[in-house]
Amino acid sequence: MKAAWPWLAFLAIIGALQLITGLEVDWTTWKPATCMPNECFCEHLRDDWIRQPANTWSNMGFVLVGLLIIARPMPKTDTDAPLRDNWRFRIAYGLMAMFIGLGSWWYHASMSFAGQWFDVMGMYLLPTFLVAYNGVRLGRIAMRGFLSAWLLVNALLGLMLAFAAQLRRPVFAALLAILFASELYTGKKRIAVLTTKWLWSALFTFAVAWGIWNLDRHGIVCDPHSLAQGHAVWHLLCAVSTWLLYRYYCSARGPLHRPT
Repeated sequence: MKAAWPWLAFLAIIGALQLITGLEVDWTTWKPATCMPNECFCEHLRDDWIRQPANTWSNMGFVLVGLLIIARPMPKTDTDAPLRDNWRFRIAYGLMAMFIGLGSWWYHASMSFAGQWFDVMGMYLLPTFLVAYNGVRLGRIAMRGFLSAWLLVNALLGLMLAFAAQLRRPVFAALLAILFASELYTGKKRIAVLTTKWLWSALFTFAVAWGIWNLDRHGIVCDPHSLAQGHAVWHLLCAVSTWLLYRYYCSARGPLHRPT
């Protein structure tokens, strides 16, 4: 039963979301997402409760990944790796993956500005989490201060999203660049040995996903009325990449940070 609960929880979440779609709502009365009316990716906007079915339900990949991370910690070794060994870090990472999926689910269901805010905030949570985590690995951020720093940064990003949403994509690109730089710096310090096959697999998966995202966004490969949507594939591949990054940081061997 212990091994089965994340799958049961996954089915329960899908069932709950399906029930929610029975509520009466008119998304056209909500403030629209900034992509409206004609730049919300390839999938045709339905008049139903869920306006983009494929792009909406594909986000369940993130929810499943989050549940599996919460339920199934990686085996411990004699090496200190907080994301693997500290349940608070692991649960925070798993809940973050679920937040990404549920936020994007609402966004594509509603095409509302509120849904967009939660969608993009989910995208910001992951790189900021990993940058702060690298600070912990380097010994620059105390483990007890990790959560406060992470929440403060994302509170500021949330304000930016509310009042300058046009900056959302450049800011996301900048966060990815900062994460890449922090990973290079952390690796240069050689504070621990990580199994890089997981990192390269995550980067390759994300690169493929990003290419598909662009093909969909620019209408290069596009069938608006099909359930086979490039943006849905982007969601699924990014969920896989989120899992691979978790495996990468859980593979740490050697000391957490260099002794002083």
